[in-house]
Order: sequence, then C-alpha cells, then structure tokens
Amino acid sequence: MNVRIATDKDYDQIRKIWTYCFNEGEEVENCYFDNKYRAKNTVVAELEGDVVASIHLNQHTIKLGTKEENVSYVVGVSTLPEARGKGMMKSMMNLSFEEMYNRGQNVSILMPIDFRLYRRFGFENCYDMIEHRINIEDLSAFRIERDFKRAKESDIDTLIDIYNKSNKRLNGYTVRGKQRYENMFKEVAADGGHIYICSDDKGVYDGYVIYAINEGKFFVREVYFSNTRALKSILAFIYNHNTQCEKVVIMEDVRNTIGNTLKNPKTSESLLNPFMMGRVINMNGCFKNIARYFEIDYNYSEKLENVDENVVIAIKDDYINQNTSNYCLKFKDNVYNFEELEYNEENSEIVYLIGMYSIKLKNYSMAERFLGFLNEVENSDSEFVWFGLYILGYAIKAQDKERSIEYFKKLDEKYKLLSISNPYEIRIMILRIMIMIELQQYDEAITYSEGIMKITTVDEVKEVNILAKELKNKRDIVEDEKIIEVVNSILER
Repeated sequence: MNVRIATDKDYDQIRKIWTYCFNEGEEVENCYFDNKYRAKNTVVAELEGDVVASIHLNQHTIKLGTKEENVSYVVGVSTLPEARGKGMMKSMMNLSFEEMYNRGQNVSILMPIDFRLYRRFGFENCYDMIEHRINIEDLSAFRIERDFKRAKESDIDTLIDIYNKSNKRLNGYTVRGKQRYENMFKEVAADGGHIYICSDDKGVYDGYVIYAINEGKFFVREVYFSNTRALKSILAFIYNHNTQCEKVVIMEDVRNTIGNTLKNPKTSESLLNPFMMGRVINMNGCFKNIARYFEIDYNYSEKLENVDENVVIAIKDDYINQNTSNYCLKFKDNVYNFEELEYNEENSEIVYLIGMYSIKLKNYSMAERFLGFLNEVENSDSEFVWFGLYILGYAIKAQDKERSIEYFKKLDEKYKLLSISNPYEIRIMILRIMIMIELQQYDEAITYSEGIMKITTVDEVKEVNILAKELKNKRDIVEDEKIIEVVNSILER
C-alpha cells in the first residue's frame, strides 16, 4: 500500500471511486469535479499500482472570533470494496493531518455519514442544525411584504451582502466569496433547485431562499435574511406553493429564528441534528488565536483588571505528535498569554476540574474516563493527583459500590505510603480520613481527625471530623451527597 498526494493522472481512477461510493448522478458529479476537485487537495491510497481509496481536502475559509482561518473541509472519504478493511483510511488520515499541519491550518471540519468513523481520529461534533418539518398550511397566516425575483449570477454581490449581514454576529461561519456562489448556482441547477431573492419597498435586498420541490415536499436548503420582515415574507412565499406541496422542510442554524417566528410551533416538528464535526490541527496556533482574541478583540485585560490566574491543560494527540504538550493558559500583569510546556498528564489541572464537575453533573462514567490514568501514577507529589485519586473512587462508587470498596482499600494503602514520605502534609491526612468514611470506619476517622486537630487548626479537618460523627449516628445510611459536598468545599479551597 502506498499513500500520497494525487496527481492529475489519477483523475479517472479517483472519479471511478467517487461514482462507485456515492452514486449521485452524472450531472451532480460533473458539477463537483468541474468546479471543486483539485488533485493537489486529494490524498490517495494505491494497491498494486491502482488508486483504490481517496480523501478530498476542499479548501474553505471560516470566521473564528474575528480571524479568518483557512481550513480543509474533508469530503469524499471513499474506498473501493476490494481495499476495505486494510487500514487505508487510517494511513490516508495520517497523511491528511500532516498535509493540513504543513499548510499552517489550525482546524479541520467535515460532515460525517457516521460519527463513529471520525471520532477515533479526534473529530467531535461542533455544529448542529435544526430541521423544521412544517405542514404548509401552518404558514397561511404570513403575508408577502417583499418583491421576489429569481436570482441570477449578476446578483452574487447582493447574495454575499445578505449572507454577511445575517451572520455577522456569529462565530465559526464559512466566509463566502464570489466563486463560492458561482459554484452554488451550478449545484442548485444540477439538483433541480431554485434561488429567489427579495427586496423591500425601497428596493433594498434583504433576504434569499434556496429550495427544491420534490414529490410534494418543499425543501429549503438555506435561507438568509437581515430582518424578520424579510423572513416572514419568505415564509409567505413558501406558502404560495400550497397547491404544489403539503410539507415543508427548512434547515436552519441553532439560532432558531424560524422556529420562534412560526405562529404555532407546536403544530410543527423541529429536530436538533448533529451536523458538522471539527478537529484541532495545530494546538499551538489555536492557543495563539485565543490569546489574540482575548487581548485584542475582547479586551480581556481591562475587563479583569488585576487578576493573576493560570491553568495547565495536557494534550495528547495520537495522530498529530506536534500537538502533544502541556499548555499553560495564563493571565498575569494584565496580559493574557499561553506557554507550551513539556507533556506531563499529571500536571494537567483541567483533567481534575473536568473530573470534579462531571461528578457534580452526575456523569460518573466521564469522570472515571478522565481520571482513570491516575491509577498508573506512582509516588506523585502533586496534590491534584492526591485529590484526583479520591474523586476517581467516588466516580467508581456511583457506578459500582462493590468495585469501589476494593478501590478504596487499595487507595488507603497508597495514602499510607504517601503519608510516610510526606509526614506533615495535612491534605494527605484529610484524604485518609475521607477514605475511612467511605469504608464506613467512622470511629477510626473520628479518632484520627481529633489527633490531627491537636496539631493544626485547618478548617477542613474539622469538617471531616463533623462529617464522620454525623455518619456514625446513622451507620446504615451513608449520605453520599453530604460527603461530596464536603469534598467539593475542600477542593474549591
């Protein structure tokens, strides 16, 4: 198997793969390969000299914060049947990530057929879409207050203006230029669709709709507008097709402006569907942009004034090794910045925070997933590890009480060893008391905590002493919420 960037001579074989895997029809396929396909943006895999699999990295620009980012939109991930199950997708993805990284791209996006295929490569859902399913008669109350005309390519600048006005307050939207709309006209024509544009009584264009009619259904591919009057007129425009259609399907972003404009939303169905996945390609570049956004665009320094805070995040990337590091995000001397450090998962504060808040949200499996690596840590001097091990035990207990008893017994042995090497460390002593409480050894917990109180005035020791006494009086009822409330108060301090 050989994985490489395509050349012009691979065109016929790449198109053969596309035809076999997607079967979109000749007109739609011609539209894609005539207007979007580029060999230099395609990764292929060869088997015995034949191209049998491909990934297309279509180039787009998206607005993140106030910065325009060049990104690769992954499409056309496809393999001929004789080459499936041979690990080609992993090899092609590795080369794709390398190519994106070398191009200086910070993120990548894709529209998945199956989310499971791409999660293993680090992609996660980042965009949702609302699908409105409406009976066309439910639009009968809307009235047209706009003039409509079929859009032509000469209207592209106007379409771009409407699109930009509609999205100007959003983050993460695609930046569209003239070529994007030229391709869209071709795509819509290939799909048998239509583009209509509307203007107010002063001749100002303020909305457009792209749709197709098929088997009695009015399907809206996209609709943009700069004010609600334009939207209401577009809904009335759709209703005027009531002799042709009974059902209307409208795709909308999560602002749900359409859903909130419907006269009676209860008579329609609005589904929130996962739509697009994204992945960080260059972690360093992303953190630089975050720092730039906070300092230049958001003016973070002036809003927080004299705050001095930082948090360390450990990132381990199994596919893009350059991303594997610890990143310290810090706000110091009225400047927000970040520093890249040597990778060390133990020092990642964010792991423990996610674990703790997962428990607060009762997502115990996530807490165990994030904190499970701590079982492999030996003799750490990090208080995050000490407390993280206890929180991990609580997450296990919430899922399987019997398993947690064995876990806490082993953890008690680990804390005993830690207390020998750190004989005056109050935090370890507190954690030993908490383990005794978890194992319902209330007398031992009370005695141990009272002994500690003779040498310290730390409030946390008093808290766990009171907790042990409370639970001793109700031996048959272990109040988990009370335990975690005390632990949270200790952790937060």
